[in-house]
Amino acid sequence: MMEPRTYNASRLAEGNRLFPPSITIGEDGITIKFPFILSGKEITILYNKVSAVKFTTPIIGFSDLIIDTTWRDSFRIHGYTATEAKVIKSEILKRIALEVIV
Repeated sequence: MMEPRTYNASRLAEGNRLFPPSITIGEDGITIKFPFILSGKEITILYNKVSAVKFTTPIIGFSDLIIDTTWRDSFRIHGYTATEAKVIKSEILKRIALEVIV
């Protein structure tokens, strides 16, 4: 059993000054939180519903982590360094592999 890990996007990234999004990689799936002033949006994606994990890295600035699902939705989370994006992608892919084995 692996402990859940939460990765918070940088407040320095454009659009994240007050309310940076976060990704929690848990035992059953990925929870993405997009906070806002009076509300926010939270979505949990089960590992068996993830079809792709990718990221874009500009020359200057923060990376976007993109999680595609089997129901054709795509979730873009902005504000991670390239290293953080690689670590998050790697951890999600490990969890997906463990899900297939079990």
